[in-house]
Amino acid sequence: MGAWRPAVPGWEMGRNGRFAWATAVVLAAACDIPTSAPIIDSRWIVPIQADSVLVVDLLPAGVTSDGDAFVIRAAQTEEQRTLRQLCQACPAGVAPKPAFEGTVTARSALPGDVVRATLLAGAEIALLFFHDFRFDPIRPTATSRGQITVSIRSGGVTLATSTIDGNETDLPPGITYRRVVPLPGGTVIEGDVSIAVRVVSPAGGVTLLDPNHRVSVAVVPAGIRASAAVVRVESRTLSAIETDIDASGVSADLRSKVRRATLRLQVATPLAVSGALTIRFLSSGTALIAPRTVSLEGGNQTVDIELSQADIDAVLAADQVRVEVAGRVSGSAADRLVTVTPRQVVRIVPRLILETRIGE
Repeated sequence: MGAWRPAVPGWEMGRNGRFAWATAVVLAAACDIPTSAPIIDSRWIVPIQADSVLVVDLLPAGVTSDGDAFVIRAAQTEEQRTLRQLCQACPAGVAPKPAFEGTVTARSALPGDVVRATLLAGAEIALLFFHDFRFDPIRPTATSRGQITVSIRSGGVTLATSTIDGNETDLPPGITYRRVVPLPGGTVIEGDVSIAVRVVSPAGGVTLLDPNHRVSVAVVPAGIRASAAVVRVESRTLSAIETDIDASGVSADLRSKVRRATLRLQVATPLAVSGALTIRFLSSGTALIAPRTVSLEGGNQTVDIELSQADIDAVLAADQVRVEVAGRVSGSAADRLVTVTPRQVVRIVPRLILETRIGE
């Protein structure tokens, strides 16, 4: 905690500066001896530790920040299709397997109110492919070969594709096959991510065809880190800033001479948000004076909160005062969308300014 200091240049020059200031008063008095003590107005600034509200406070559950990127935790999803849904021509029972084509579509969504995210390199989607058919869908015989094509799309754009080729890979029943599809750095995800798994299965030999047997595709996003995100911010609570004022170093004599006090907040908001901040003065968890509410706008602003004489007396009498700044914000645009990056912060620098009059 910094020391109390008067905001008067002569008072901040050290011992020599104060002596020169006092000498000037005596020389002036030699010409015109005053009949009363001089009245001196001074301004004191109480330094309070600056603090910040991290932009991560504007992000929904499922999104955190590691300082360099947003880390997105997308949930695993799974979709299933029966043999009847994939192959309408397949009879029930033991019969020659006909050729068929079918698609299993799974979806994964960005968490909460994240509308759009720009991915960094290293993001990937793992697909877990499992079936309980009595045949291999892409190697139904020793010579026939099919394939599975994976297409990942978002916002009407194809992000990545991958092919599981029956000439290279077999998919026997009862075994989980894993295929990892990387997403290039700079990929923009908007809304849902659609993962279409198209199965092209050639004709095969005689086998058991059960219409209720299934194929399942599980989607497991991993390593999803974003350099920027567009978030819908609707009345989101900012975590409270708590900082202390140490008034114990102010003498009782000086306290009695304080005529005006202002809590000044220097607010820097790089985000397109607006809302209201509530400032409370607490001692041992109890409010000393009535809370104050001020408007928060985007950009840089200075907010002055004037304290009454009764407020001043209550705050200075407490010695240790905790100032709590909290609030709720929304996006300034009509759609409430705000573009954020991991290093952006809403910064609030508080100062308590005391104005005294000595000599009255």
